[in-house]
Amino acid sequence: MIKLNQIEHQLGVVVTAAVNVRRNFSNMRTSISTVMLLAFFSMGAQAQTPYQLSAPMVPFGDATYLNTISPDNKRVVYTADQDTDNIEELYSVSLKGGVVTKLNSVLPMGFNVKAFLISSDSKYVVYRTRNDSTGKRNLFSVPIQGGAAVQLNTNNHTYDLSDYRITNDGQRVVYLAYNATSDAALFSLRITGGTPVNITPSSEINPSLFNLTFFISPDDQRVIFTVRVNGGQPELFSVPVAGGTIVNLNRPLTTSPSEKVTRFPAISPNSQTVVYAIKNNDASTTELYSTPMVVVRRCV
Repeated sequence: MIKLNQIEHQLGVVVTAAVNVRRNFSNMRTSISTVMLLAFFSMGAQAQTPYQLSAPMVPFGDATYLNTISPDNKRVVYTADQDTDNIEELYSVSLKGGVVTKLNSVLPMGFNVKAFLISSDSKYVVYRTRNDSTGKRNLFSVPIQGGAAVQLNTNNHTYDLSDYRITNDGQRVVYLAYNATSDAALFSLRITGGTPVNITPSSEINPSLFNLTFFISPDDQRVIFTVRVNGGQPELFSVPVAGGTIVNLNRPLTTSPSEKVTRFPAISPNSQTVVYAIKNNDASTTELYSTPMVVVRRCV
């Protein structure tokens, strides 16, 4: 385990730069998407005239700000209350225009499509629905060109969906869910469906104090996450993406002074190394560390 910085200022520069880059990229992506798609028109390459992508809307129907071009540049996925006013649903259409396909299955009363991701291979769309009255959320997967939508989170457990991610190869989905008492767990399954596997079942981890942060390694082999252990301060862990032995990545924390792992670690492009920060709560200083993705110290 290597301590990377010598003074707090260096971490501040690194973190600030990373945040600025992330914000700039997000703003650029939003701007490009908005200019091209918010009105849902596309520009013909030869005619240089725009043509409409979205289907005609019902009175007061609107295409929302949720619209994304697939990684293969062939389709546009968007949400809109296109068929029924105030019911947001999910649609897919060729970037060149044509038939618009509704992707979501029939929505139960009170539910709307609130978010979605497209797999890197452009084959599937994973979308989240939400009941605005109860707050209940569900997660589904559907082929991008249309077909049967499959629910990914199961009703056989008491957990309610929160955050979710698709692996970089587009093969699996990992999601974070809570139950009624705010206990949390990470689940993993194939993007085509199946039984979700709880990949964070350790009795040594206090799930009610989950720190809401998880990331998938670039090689799709592991998930890293921060969580409080036995009611203590947040620490950093790694687990195979399909479930297995959980390992503790950070160096041992001290209680005096009080220390914690911050919420935004970074994974090297080759998935071999994790960079993370430890904050001294008493001195209000933060230091940067590096550690191998897989270490010998086990959590369970």
